[in-house]
Amino acid sequence: MNPTEYQIAAHRFATYPHSDAMEYLALGLAEEVGEVCGKLKRLKRGEQVLDSAIILELGDVCWYVSEICRHMGFDWGRIVAIEDAKTGGCRPLPIWVLYMDEAAATISAAMVTASVSEKPVYIGAMSSGIQETTGAIIGFCDAMGVTIDQVLDANIEKLQGRMAAGTICGSGDSR
Repeated sequence: MNPTEYQIAAHRFATYPHSDAMEYLALGLAEEVGEVCGKLKRLKRGEQVLDSAIILELGDVCWYVSEICRHMGFDWGRIVAIEDAKTGGCRPLPIWVLYMDEAAATISAAMVTASVSEKPVYIGAMSSGIQETTGAIIGFCDAMGVTIDQVLDANIEKLQGRMAAGTICGSGDSR
């Protein structure tokens, strides 16, 4: 599934307070990037972490970025195409996680500090953060040897399983 199709399909699983949607999504994005970082930290400690577990967490990062784009009226597929063309060279995973973490922090900071009167500044910071996070996701996928489409497919499959089990709201991947 490509990112534009994913953005439509993934929204079916949205169960968050729409009155505070952007704040909720920005905080969720920061949390999921932290979970990716946690998996890589455990790898550095010598623990066994399956690539599939990292891919599932990366899929959650994609879900939040996709939803933020939807709320801002952006086609995430177009952003992915632009960032894919810019993302060159294979860098190690920790570098891409740092980029992703910094970009997610940009989005969260824009949400926390923005007021109605600062809407142009807020939109600019959010747009920049989305582009940077998307570029980092693509680089991360390249470094892991998977495509973003594979990550998106795995995420939809996980979300469908949770929906069927009635566990779409909750915490932890094994629910």
